[in-house]
Amino acid sequence: MNTTEKIVESYFRICRNCFTMTDVKVHAGNNRQLDLVAFHIQETHQYHVEVGVTHARGFQPTFAKLREKFERKFFGEPKERRMSPV
Repeated sequence: MNTTEKIVESYFRICRNCFTMTDVKVHAGNNRQLDLVAFHIQETHQYHVEVGVTHARGFQPTFAKLREKFERKFFGEPKERRMSPV
């Protein structure tokens, strides 16, 4: 768990009074995991949180772009990695 994930986990645990689990493995997910799963016992709310930080000034994801990224992350094959020329 990186620093940003720890901050978000602390927020859900302390401020939102949720039970939290971090780095939850996805069943049959080809080495995939969920950053944070939180559950509020009294209100029975469930949360799946993916944490990300960017320094890009023009970062404005659309719903379609986010959906495609999450579909690939949790259900699709990993991107093919290419070797850089030496």
